[in-house]
Amino acid sequence: ALSDDASPERAIILGSLGNGLHDRYLHTSHLGDLDAAITSWEAALRLTQDDSAHHAKFLNNLANGLHTRYTHSGLVADLDRAIVVWEEAVAATAANPPLQASYLNNLADGLFSRYQRTEQGEDLDTAIQAWNDAIARTPSTSLALAGYLHNLANGLRACFARHGQAQDLEAALQAHREAVRRAPEESPDYALYLNSLGNGLHDRFLLTGQVGDLDEAIRASQYAVDHTVPSSPLRPGYLSSLA
Repeated sequence: ALSDDASPERAIILGSLGNGLHDRYLHTSHLGDLDAAITSWEAALRLTQDDSAHHAKFLNNLANGLHTRYTHSGLVADLDRAIVVWEEAVAATAANPPLQASYLNNLADGLFSRYQRTEQGEDLDTAIQAWNDAIARTPSTSLALAGYLHNLANGLRACFARHGQAQDLEAALQAHREAVRRAPEESPDYALYLNSLGNGLHDRFLLTGQVGDLDEAIRASQYAVDHTVPSSPLRPGYLSSLA
């Protein structure tokens, strides 16, 4: 049973309970587990001082849960609240740049989700800035850097699709290439990064008509297909890139 007092230990237990419930939701898609996880993280935060080492982590977990529930149910109020909570997590980690980078990346993901829902350009611009800030705060040796670069590239391609400015596409391709360069070939995300690069190169082929871009796009997408197991839910998308 949980302790009856408002101790830091109780907050940690509630945080761990939230993590377990969230993991079970990811396995079963049972919304009740996700709701209970969010409730546990909220309770943990109420018992945690703002200067606690656990405060920012609980904020990030709560925001992740709210974003996951938005994905499940489509309630924009959950997405809006997730963004606010991630902003609090970012503000709470100014003294820890690599950790803040992780939360900036998550904040950008939330803003990008809202942009995809509302098409408000301010959310897209803020997401791109947050990804750039995350990259700037991440050591060059960090394995997380490739993922941040990939996310930034996707945001820049969305900016290109919105405004039609070639420089956005060029910046996206640069970030895509850097993500591929930094990701180990054995990484489960390596094929994803290559396929995304292929999609970006195809966009530039449509813009400029340069056949070299099309050839490179096909090679990247073919590699992604060849290095993805047939049972992967991502493989159909990679095959469609080759069609």
